[in-house]
Amino acid sequence: MSENLEKRYGFSVAFSMVVGIVIGIGIFFKAGQILTAANMNPKIAIAAWVLGGIISILSGLTAAEVGAAIPETGGMIAWIKRIYGERIAFLVGWAQLIIYFPALIALIAYYFAVFTGNFLNIDPSNTAFLGGTAFVAITFLFGINIFTKNVGGKIQTAATAAKIIPLLLITIFGFISGDNTSGVFYMTEVTREVTSSSPLVLLGLSLVPIMFAFDGWIYVGTIAGDLKNVKKDLPKAIILGLGFIAVFYVALNVALLNVFTAEEIVQQGMFGVATKLFGPMGAKFIFLGIMISAFGGLNGMTLASTRIPYTLAIEGHLPKKEFFSKIDDKYKQPVNSSVVMYV
Repeated sequence: MSENLEKRYGFSVAFSMVVGIVIGIGIFFKAGQILTAANMNPKIAIAAWVLGGIISILSGLTAAEVGAAIPETGGMIAWIKRIYGERIAFLVGWAQLIIYFPALIALIAYYFAVFTGNFLNIDPSNTAFLGGTAFVAITFLFGINIFTKNVGGKIQTAATAAKIIPLLLITIFGFISGDNTSGVFYMTEVTREVTSSSPLVLLGLSLVPIMFAFDGWIYVGTIAGDLKNVKKDLPKAIILGLGFIAVFYVALNVALLNVFTAEEIVQQGMFGVATKLFGPMGAKFIFLGIMISAFGGLNGMTLASTRIPYTLAIEGHLPKKEFFSKIDDKYKQPVNSSVVMYV
């Protein structure tokens, strides 16, 4: 595969893509879902978070080795082509082009608009505001990632750092709080009776939403052609990024259980925990955190998506391949293929 992209990004951008895409808005709502799947058994829920992290890290080690061996733009498309052949790579690439990335970007933009409205006290049924905000966010981020050399990478790094702050504060204050005097792993008698005979089943059920919480890291491979030292930075970003996320997720959920019992977390959610820890402004704090998280995830998916049509073009799987594989001399970006993804 011919590579014409400028080597513009370092480890920090690759790392922030892994963390920024994976830690999306879902983590603000997952704690209650996992506890419900675990039948309110905190031990099973925490064990599932640990197991999910181990599975993700092992997967990351595999992808890191493949990514270092095949350091090409396109990530999964390039890897699948070399491993499984042209036909499967073609199908994966077109699925990402017309279904996966457009749908996911639209969904994240919608939730960014919803929680921006919540933060600003705007009626969530105001479809004009939701549609306008989502459109502006998508247009702004595509514009940044198409018509600048590396601003998109800088936004990704900054947004990832910013989204960690509210979750990190909740984790720290949760450990300090200790309001749950029953203990982190407290279970009611009813819970003990329900979970005693089927812990493995409950562990499996809990893993389903947890694996979704770890999803998305593999798309850092789409910018392999943009990395200055792809063989070193891509594997390091995947492994360290997933390791950080796994530890962070487990610590966050233990901290939540240090504030509320399992039943209270399901009833009150992250908003209740934040209000307990930070007072009446706690809900606003969470809305702001979700806004930043959605924006960072949206930027990461936008940056990744702009490389998909380009990869298909240079592989000969897109009509007018010379036009869509062209790199703009001024911005050093695949402008034509990126505009296709924006549309």
